[in-house]
Amino acid sequence: MKKEAKDFQRATADRIEEIFRNGNQKRVLLADEVGLGKTIIAKEVIDRVRNLRREKHDDIFRVVYVCSNVNIVHQNTKNLGIDKQLNISESRLSMQHLVIQEQVTALKKDNRYRADGKYKDEKMPELLIPLTPGTSFSMSYGYGNVNERALIYCMIHAMGFIDDEMMDEAAQDLFCDGVKRDNWTYYIESYSKRIQMCNEEYVSKTHAKISSQKDFAMLLEKLKAYLLGEEKNLEAKQYILCGLRMMFAQISINELEPDLVIMDEFQRFSSLITDNANDQSEQAIITRMFFRTMNDEHAPFILLLSATPYKPYTTLEELNEQNMDLHYKDFLKLTNFLFTDAKAEEFRTIWKDYSTHLTQLSQTHFEVLRISKIKAEESMYSAMCRTERLKDSLIDMTHFVKEEPISAGDILSYAQMQKILRYCEERATKKYMEVKYRNVPMEYVKSAPYLLSFMDKYTLKQYIVKACMKDNSIQLPINNRSQQVLLKFENIKCYHPINSNNARLAKLLRVMLDEKRETACLLWVPTSHPYYSTTEHNVFERNKSFSKILVFSAWEMVPRMISFMLSYEAERQTIGKYKGGNKSATYTNNVAEERLRTDSEVLTYFNKYLEQLYDPKEYYGQNIANIETLLALKIETNVMRLGGKTINEGARVTIEEAIQVAKWLEADVYEPREVSKRIIKNLVRMAIASPAVVLYRRLGIVNFSKQQGGKRTEGTIHDVIHELVSIFNQRWSVGIMYRLYKSDGEYWEQILRYCVEGNLQAVIDEYIHMIDETGKRKEDIAQAIYESFVGVSTLEIDTTESFRNPQKRKRRMRTHYALPFTNKKTDEKNVSRAIDVRQAFNSPFRPFVLTTTSIGQEGLDFHWYCRKIMHWNIPSNPQDMEQREGRINRYKCLAIRRNIAHKYNKVYAWEDLFNEAYNNLSGQYGGLIPYWSIPVEAFEEVEKIERIVPMYPLSTDRERYERMNAVLSLYRLTMGQPRQEELVELIHDILTPEQVEELLFNLSPIKRKQMDK
Repeated sequence: MKKEAKDFQRATADRIEEIFRNGNQKRVLLADEVGLGKTIIAKEVIDRVRNLRREKHDDIFRVVYVCSNVNIVHQNTKNLGIDKQLNISESRLSMQHLVIQEQVTALKKDNRYRADGKYKDEKMPELLIPLTPGTSFSMSYGYGNVNERALIYCMIHAMGFIDDEMMDEAAQDLFCDGVKRDNWTYYIESYSKRIQMCNEEYVSKTHAKISSQKDFAMLLEKLKAYLLGEEKNLEAKQYILCGLRMMFAQISINELEPDLVIMDEFQRFSSLITDNANDQSEQAIITRMFFRTMNDEHAPFILLLSATPYKPYTTLEELNEQNMDLHYKDFLKLTNFLFTDAKAEEFRTIWKDYSTHLTQLSQTHFEVLRISKIKAEESMYSAMCRTERLKDSLIDMTHFVKEEPISAGDILSYAQMQKILRYCEERATKKYMEVKYRNVPMEYVKSAPYLLSFMDKYTLKQYIVKACMKDNSIQLPINNRSQQVLLKFENIKCYHPINSNNARLAKLLRVMLDEKRETACLLWVPTSHPYYSTTEHNVFERNKSFSKILVFSAWEMVPRMISFMLSYEAERQTIGKYKGGNKSATYTNNVAEERLRTDSEVLTYFNKYLEQLYDPKEYYGQNIANIETLLALKIETNVMRLGGKTINEGARVTIEEAIQVAKWLEADVYEPREVSKRIIKNLVRMAIASPAVVLYRRLGIVNFSKQQGGKRTEGTIHDVIHELVSIFNQRWSVGIMYRLYKSDGEYWEQILRYCVEGNLQAVIDEYIHMIDETGKRKEDIAQAIYESFVGVSTLEIDTTESFRNPQKRKRRMRTHYALPFTNKKTDEKNVSRAIDVRQAFNSPFRPFVLTTTSIGQEGLDFHWYCRKIMHWNIPSNPQDMEQREGRINRYKCLAIRRNIAHKYNKVYAWEDLFNEAYNNLSGQYGGLIPYWSIPVEAFEEVEKIERIVPMYPLSTDRERYERMNAVLSLYRLTMGQPRQEELVELIHDILTPEQVEELLFNLSPIKRKQMDK
């Protein structure tokens, strides 16, 4: 979502510019609280640094953006305000020498520079270079990607180091590393052409730099030996490829010359900021070259972004386990990076003085401590900014924190796992195997049911399989009929209910799939701002407070388990009901999905008459029954004007008849004909909420770029419409219509009724507002909607049959209502899938449940349609809780939109809604209200962000949760202090709440600015 900076963000950017302009501090930490838009501030800082560099007449303004993974690159870089951006597949450091040369060559060809080397036009040429530590800084990370190897091969070939045809064939085998030859040929032809497009001076300059590398002679000798077959082994291959990558990376660093380096969520790769001159690893050498020294006048400005720049709180338990205070160590490492030379020594002296007074609080006069704190605060403020949101109680921290009842299934599944392990112990002894487990870990049992179905990569399952293997089958000491450790496919096939056997899962099912409210019948999240009221108590009215849910777990088996169990239950409650009317509807064979294939034409059809018949703004706030009556009267009047007449409803209306009448009305020609009232009723519904008309009304005829078959092609409004209509061409959609409307009308008529009841126009308009607040960039909007529909995915899961017989294939189970977000692999396929899933979760459509581990905890947005967060496992650290909740407590999040839309429900457009709220509520909060926070006292009712923490009875969950809440404010006092837990207890016992408030650091530029006034 592209958005303009608010007052507090501009104030922070101004402060960072002030620090940079002073000249003696080139490294700044921006530590705004989670969700407050650090990327937007980074964009403002980029604009200011661009102006600084313009004063020095740089040739190209270069910004390097470093973040932990490719998903964050795709999410954030589009908001940094630099259009020219490197493809992430070419972001390896070893490739930058070519990319930068291409930019310079292109600019010179475009005659962008004068004879004196300065640019002619006002806009400085600019380039955004995204890097990820795992692939850009670490040369030991495999052999690089195919782009990297192809470029290195082409450069080595262009330099004349491979001049023999036989050696060239061997070189291609070496560098392609298994890539199909046709694809490899494409890559080397592409890079050879790109090298030729640059001048010969570039090749000779690169040749000279490579040849001058101290280890190049040995590397070249190894390469020739490998190509001649004299030393052809994996060790030599690794030495050659990694060595060449290292050399080309070093050359690129010298060419890079960034003006600004942005390190986003850098705590995920904090090893890069460790300045250890004795560390001679590839990463350390490259990092030192990359950052240079602070005394170098050409050193770039560095902006660190992180709400948790160091481990924020250390418990005594963690301290004892690790025998070191990671918090204190991280804090020192960070400040040593921020401050250098004399300034570093000055900061350490000031901080030591403050720390001494704080830790000796019982003997220190409070006023002395307060003065020491002010000095430490000012010293910190010289290189750090942090703004926090208002404590507005938008998060409900108590109502959904409850102990959940356990069932007989919980206990039985635990008992059966214990029985299996006792049996494994006996079997292992007989097989002379090591007995690895005598008890099933309690956290496993609390986290997932049917453990043997979901914990594929866990050593516990591997141990059981090995111990219980006999004659190519796995024998468990449990009766197949009564076992509770594996799913049974015979039950799944017939859509029988599956016991949850897990208190946490039972809670999630109650929250998301309430059969009484028919939650499973929702295909999109109900709009926050309906354009009309509905007379019927329909499924959207019953679930108007419905939200997606983000689930965090410490265990990788949980996302798999939740994704299947909830998707299956959603099908059971819809297709399972349809099954009563169609006996062939089973999990493996469902004829229901055939229904729409002949019905979709009416949903994809649009014309100007239907678009203009209904104006949402004109009829805003009215009842849908009145609107339908008025629109039907308009159509009947037009029918009579054109020589037709209306007749009573027929027994059946065909799609062809409805479309013919729509075309006739659009053509506006005289033609006597009879039109049934049933057709008119359907035309009215098409005008109000048909997927095609809804999208066409907002976007018109639009072209955009879409991904297809690995290539970008041109898309149109028809592609977007077909993607939206495709949600009705699913087996569960047919089941939904059957459950809601039984046999009331044809399938396409049921869908039109569903779209009207679901306020589809308001849903799409709200989504468009989140994509683009102005609604002007229709190409971007069309592309975003098109890419928000993620296909059904499958998980391979063990069932009773496949587990007992390893030769049987695991069952592929559908996931759609809920999806996992856990894959750490960064290859193109997995990155693309992760991006698709994130975009789909940030749409109003399914999936409604996303389950992730720590991989989704930092840096990603999931807030557009989600105001529920479930902590499957309670994190050990309070800041981890804040990081998790920061994924959904963000700019214009669902909870904010719902409350604003409800309070100002007389206002039609979203932009006007927020303007009204800003004018009435904002006050002196620098733009935090109403975009990030709301003053809850100004609202009669508040729809809050729900923190759901399901706890097991008699467990330590309650104690851990309450303890974490108790230190949330106090730990901010103890940052940078060793043995924090003891210090928190000391402060809690000695200081009053008012004194604690005085000791809180104020590093917020907007708050300081307001205080100065």
